[in-house]
Amino acid sequence: MSKVLNDAQRKLVEDNHNLIYSFLNSRHLSLDSVEDWYGTAAIGLCKAALTFDESRGAKFATLAYICMDNEVRQVLRKNRKNVTVVASLDDDIATAEGGCFLADVIPDSRDFYYPIYLNDAIEIATRSLNDRDKQIIDLIINHGLTHSAIAIKFGVAQPTVSRVYGKFLKKIREYFID
Repeated sequence: MSKVLNDAQRKLVEDNHNLIYSFLNSRHLSLDSVEDWYGTAAIGLCKAALTFDESRGAKFATLAYICMDNEVRQVLRKNRKNVTVVASLDDDIATAEGGCFLADVIPDSRDFYYPIYLNDAIEIATRSLNDRDKQIIDLIINHGLTHSAIAIKFGVAQPTVSRVYGKFLKKIREYFID
């Protein structure tokens, strides 16, 4: 079921079409990407016009940005599900030191150093956590509980659990980058 814009909504879209460029520019896209994403953002702008209600007190630009962002994210989610990567471990890749093969840089079960480094990284990342955060990480990693279930168990908001886990993962990444 498609909806048609009435005259007032159409005028709102026409008067605010530059919001599309502003939105796409805020995403730091190249000129080629802007052309690719313009249509998707325009759909979001039209959806904003369909749902805009002045009596709610929000500005149209705010709603338009949210709707455009939702449209772009929806396309990205759809595309992420359809991506298939075809690669061989024998593929030649370029590095700063020269060429090597993909198999040389991807650890596998035969690479006994990788688990040792990962265990070191986890241990270092865990040291900086307080007792509650250590329990949260344990429930996520060792018991497979969802962030929502852990939030209920500890009486905190789900984003709090996600932040704890995000900081933990960031510390692990820093271990391998530094």
